[in-house]
Amino acid sequence: RDGQILLARTLPDSWNVETERLAVDINRTVLFINQQYGVTLNKGLWLFGPGAEEQSGAIQKHVHLPVDLSPVPYDPFYWATEALKLRSDLSPNFISRELRQAPQRRAFATVVGSATGLMLAGSVACSAYFLRQADQEQANITTLSKDMTRLEARRSELLAADRELSRKKQVIKLITGDRPPPTPTWLLAYLGEAIPSDLVITNLHITRKDDYYAVHLAGTSQPSSQPAANPPVSNSLTVLKSRLSGSPFFMKIIEDEPEKPRVPPPREKPSETDRTIPGWLSRVSSALSGKPPSAKPVLLDHFVIDGVMR
Repeated sequence: RDGQILLARTLPDSWNVETERLAVDINRTVLFINQQYGVTLNKGLWLFGPGAEEQSGAIQKHVHLPVDLSPVPYDPFYWATEALKLRSDLSPNFISRELRQAPQRRAFATVVGSATGLMLAGSVACSAYFLRQADQEQANITTLSKDMTRLEARRSELLAADRELSRKKQVIKLITGDRPPPTPTWLLAYLGEAIPSDLVITNLHITRKDDYYAVHLAGTSQPSSQPAANPPVSNSLTVLKSRLSGSPFFMKIIEDEPEKPRVPPPREKPSETDRTIPGWLSRVSSALSGKPPSAKPVLLDHFVIDGVMR
């Protein structure tokens, strides 16, 4: 009714040979159009193409519609061009969409089946791997449990030994108390090596303070049979101070004002016995021989060192 083609069919026969079959297909096509499109064909049937005029009477006998020749001249490309004019929602193909999409569905089913098979194989492989890992982890847990039991027993033994050692330490601490290290003994032993040979220690006092020791050291020079070969006392005292202030005690020397050298005692006056003749004769003999009269040895000097050490 609106000039649009509803469908197109192609039959591999000729109306010159099987006119009745063509008429049957035409009737089926008209019935199909009436059912599918809801269109009533009552205008008639147009024949088109070579032999249409000769076969129009034979076809009219089998078709209920009026049959007439098409006014459009014959063109080999007529149906091809008219088929292109069909609307997109209409199809000239009598094969259903399900049948046309069957190859696609089979291909899709093949792909899905292959993917499912691969996923199933991967799942089986993963399951086997994880089961193996689970067995290995279970074996590791068993081994670690045994090690933990052994280590717990060893820990209990070590804790018992530690408690015994702590008890012994407490007993030793109760007996000995908090005694400081024997630093005075170490210093005394070190002085036997550090003091120069021409000095003598006469006094050594070491007092323990809060966190340090106060040291008072006094001494004098040592007489020698060869006084010219001995160095002066001041040089030896400097060597002793440097040794004490260095390693290992690092004593801090407290410097005081330098002491004055001891003055030799005054010469004693001759006693009453020296005034006698034997005493006078001894002095005369000493003068004649060039020897000085016998006298007590005179002390050269003494030293005092005060310091602190930790």
